[in-house]
Amino acid sequence: MSMYPSRGQHGRIVRELGIRILSGDLPPGTILDLEGLSRQYGASRTVMREAIKVLAGKGLVDSVRRRGTFVQAQSQWYRLDPDVLRWQFEATADAALFRQLSEVRLMIEPTAAALAAENRTEDDLDALGDALALMAQHQPGSDATKFIEADIAFHVTLLKATHNDLAASLSVVIEIGLATRDDLIHSRDTPTKESLRAHRRILDSVAAREPREAERRMRVLLASAASDLSAAFEGQQPRAVLSTDLDHKSP
Repeated sequence: MSMYPSRGQHGRIVRELGIRILSGDLPPGTILDLEGLSRQYGASRTVMREAIKVLAGKGLVDSVRRRGTFVQAQSQWYRLDPDVLRWQFEATADAALFRQLSEVRLMIEPTAAALAAENRTEDDLDALGDALALMAQHQPGSDATKFIEADIAFHVTLLKATHNDLAASLSVVIEIGLATRDDLIHSRDTPTKESLRAHRRILDSVAAREPREAERRMRVLLASAASDLSAAFEGQQPRAVLSTDLDHKSP
């Protein structure tokens, strides 16, 4: 996943303006005073113009003669651009945005699990197994960052195991959204063993080439993930993935 570097003055300005736009601090239609922004950020006009070019390339701003540079309507934003997606979560990581993430994951990942069960290679199984082993090794509380990285690796690898290039390209949604979601969830007392078992059952179904069961088990995992998010926002104890959910075979 390639994202625009946020280091240095130029990168910092791009990121901060992107977040201001996505948060609504600079709403659609706002005329951007480049001279004023240059003074505000202590940057040259050249640096500011280059920053605006980056944002324009992501559909966030546009420039029209006699009107100047302005914030684009939300319908013009490139929502699947890695930076736009990351800035969106940084700007407004609220319940509504996470609900949308859960809905998108439900649209993508169960079908991806089924396709992976049909198309996976031994190398795919090895990579999924490695990610699962790292999840077990770095449980929240010991090294949450490593656990989150391993969880993301599992889900992204599963998309790649479909051997469908278009499906694999959707990993940006999973990668950025899951990183933010995991950071929220795994800072709490999460039922890690049950989560690991749920991931293991998905891998078992993929390895056994059982697409219907892989799809069903992914739906179970995502239902639990959505429940955990609701609990996090409501201050409740997350719900564990039930063993009965995992063990039940689809007819």
